[in-house]
Amino acid sequence: MAESLPLLLVDDNNGIVETLADILSINGFEVTAVTDAERALRQAETTEFALAVIDLVLPGLNGIELINRLRAAHPAMKFVVITAYTDTELARQAMAMDIGGVVFKPVEPHEMVRLIRRVAGLAAN
Repeated sequence: MAESLPLLLVDDNNGIVETLADILSINGFEVTAVTDAERALRQAETTEFALAVIDLVLPGLNGIELINRLRAAHPAMKFVVITAYTDTELARQAMAMDIGGVVFKPVEPHEMVRLIRRVAGLAAN
């Protein structure tokens, strides 16, 4: 089981949030899951997250804007982006940013866990 790691999960699709939160929790992560950027920002005010998994397309602020705001307030936070869109300006921006990785939906659970562990420095690769 993975070392406990406070992780913020942000996706506007409730089904994806519930599924990923369950998978990540089973793998030892302390998951706080929200469905929009404003809630994510509020959670980050009171909890020190080591890593955030953020969907690019969100209501209100998009994933890139959310990452920029979280990074400004929490420079040590690491990021993984998830998206259903492979050929959009947001996806290109995300891939150009200094983030740990981009995962395309549909998300393969074992690959997601492996990537998060790598980005968090919990496993080799």
